[in-house]
Amino acid sequence: MSRLGELPLRAQTLRLPGLPGALRLLRPPSVDSLLETLDAEAPGAEERIPYWAELWPSSLALAGWLIGGRGPRRPGPALELGCGLGLAGLVALRLGWDIELADRDPQACALARGNLAQNGLDPRRVRELDWNGPPPARYATLIAADILYERAFAEPLARFLAAALLPGGRAYFVEPGRPVAEACLARLGADFAIAIRPLRARVDGRWHSLRLIALARRA
Repeated sequence: MSRLGELPLRAQTLRLPGLPGALRLLRPPSVDSLLETLDAEAPGAEERIPYWAELWPSSLALAGWLIGGRGPRRPGPALELGCGLGLAGLVALRLGWDIELADRDPQACALARGNLAQNGLDPRRVRELDWNGPPPARYATLIAADILYERAFAEPLARFLAAALLPGGRAYFVEPGRPVAEACLARLGADFAIAIRPLRARVDGRWHSLRLIALARRA
């Protein structure tokens, strides 16, 4: 897979500390290159900006957190929301998790499938999924990187998590501390106990300060 429709892809080799071997990711040259292919007049165009095309510091931090063994010891059936390029889910699969990767964007799903296949993993673990609808199953663990960037996400995400998490299940989000995330957390806090801890990720020689948000359903 070297193209996404008419868009050429570039290959990136990642070596993550603590994970044996290298990962190979295919990705578009930039978000801007994808924006040029969008119909700005189409309904919901603003909600379809392809942020998934970037390898965000939050995704690298989530992957590093998983590799460091700081996640759940028994994750059970798991789901990555907003998987984008698929890095965190790919790492979880390499660590032996039973996880599905999901994104609402068909192009993101196509690329995540390609990235799983590039790394010898089953591309059928990727599904197209919009959290405005019901979950396809129930999960013990949900993970996501940098999905709390719109205030409008708060209510549908809270409903989705309430329906998707098994009793005793937990969700783990990594995000960079955007002010808009606080509105999402205020809504999520009505249904979930929230714990926050700092994380860091190094990208292109620069350290990024992030935070891990753990959510557990209130009794």
